[in-house]
Amino acid sequence: MATTPSSTRSTPPTRSRRWRDARITISHTRTEGTIVNGTARGDGTAAILKAAGFRWAPSLRAWIIAQSRDQAAKTWKIDRAAADLRAVGFEVKVSIDETPRAFAEAEAERQARTEVRADRYAERAERASAAAAAAHQAAHAELDLIPLGQPILVGHHSERSHRAALNRIDQRMRRSIEEDAKATHYQRAATVAGRYTQRREALGTTLRRIDKLEAAQRQIDRYIAEGRAPEGSDYRARLDANHAQNADELAHWRQVVADLVPPPGRAGRRRAGLPGRAGRGGDRAGRRHRRGPHGRRRTGVHPDRPRR
Repeated sequence: MATTPSSTRSTPPTRSRRWRDARITISHTRTEGTIVNGTARGDGTAAILKAAGFRWAPSLRAWIIAQSRDQAAKTWKIDRAAADLRAVGFEVKVSIDETPRAFAEAEAERQARTEVRADRYAERAERASAAAAAAHQAAHAELDLIPLGQPILVGHHSERSHRAALNRIDQRMRRSIEEDAKATHYQRAATVAGRYTQRREALGTTLRRIDKLEAAQRQIDRYIAEGRAPEGSDYRARLDANHAQNADELAHWRQVVADLVPPPGRAGRRRAGLPGRAGRGGDRAGRRHRRGPHGRRRTGVHPDRPRR
């Protein structure tokens, strides 16, 4: 019996087998962070990556490690995810680049994202406020059609429409309250986002950040001096990258402090627009000076106050 072409045709691979043949890439750079490429919906990678510490980023349409930009690679999470994916048959390629980028560039990018976020929240607050006002107005417009104190006439032909009108009024008022709360939330979020630079460059916050960075630099130097990171190892490369990035960040924040703190002396305070120090040629407003007993100078005593 002759075989038909259809009987000799090989069976097409299943969907799961096609997915297993795809290559998954886990890459990390200081600029982009840690991101996974090559996954597909329903291929079984979601549970594995989630268990390894990754999360789904809808805006990127990919799995990422949160807060991994401008940070050293979290190799324990990357290695675990790669090992678990290989164990179920996936081909995984890992790429790690620890080259840091300029801190000024990263800070400018963060500032730009903050401004976009503030504008987005302000727009949402405006829409929610408009929806709240419209729902409130619609509820009162229908409420004005019902005479004040008019009860529901049970059994009357108007009972059904009266109950429906009250139900619509209730729903619109509830929606107005919900939209108003949403507008308040987004307005507060827009205000917080708009103060990002002010809060980030506050003097106390910046000084504490500098102390933390200096402690990190001393720790890296101590690890290298103690031989914990041999020359040429991946750990040494990561420490060197962290040291260079911390040095760049320290220079940036020290310049911020230099711009915030005036130089010493009366001329520096005058250039910064600050009043002079009281008692040394500065502002002595409100201070009273009077000679006390034995010729001693008394400060802060009102002239009309009797001596003891």
